[in-house]
Amino acid sequence: AVEAVKRDGTILPVDVKGSNVTWQGCAAQVLTVRDMSWRTFFMKEKRTIDVVIEDGSRFGKLVGKSDMMKTVYESILRSAVSEAPVLISGETGSGKEVTARTIFNMSELYNNNFVPVNCASIPEHLFESLFFGHKKGAFTGADKDHIGYLAQAEGGTLFLDEVGELSIEMQAK
Repeated sequence: AVEAVKRDGTILPVDVKGSNVTWQGCAAQVLTVRDMSWRTFFMKEKRTIDVVIEDGSRFGKLVGKSDMMKTVYESILRSAVSEAPVLISGETGSGKEVTARTIFNMSELYNNNFVPVNCASIPEHLFESLFFGHKKGAFTGADKDHIGYLAQAEGGTLFLDEVGELSIEMQAK
């Protein structure tokens, strides 16, 4: 294994290859150095996946040992270590919220809030109030302060179930 040191002192595993080429009629040697840290990361991840789904029949609250479910488990683990937003699609009742909770529980966010929101049940006139919050007296019927879903989930996860049921205008907000 060959390692390279970046200017900031970070040590990276690298792959070094050399080759002879002819360039503009002259013989030259080209040295290629490729960062292999991604490979190290995925090898560690693969070992973790193998340990976590060793028997392949149970993964958190998800159950199943088919090759398709193992692929789902691997996707969950990859999502749990990522900071990117995750889109989980599927029919109603297919386990989207259970999957989202599993990702959340395996992530570094697990000590923060998980806020599930059923978007299909949100009345259009309450959308902004529910998502962004309101102060007591802000409108008729606002008898107390309400912390919006976004503030409740800050630092954690906001799970938007059935987001496609919101009107286009509400989705844009």
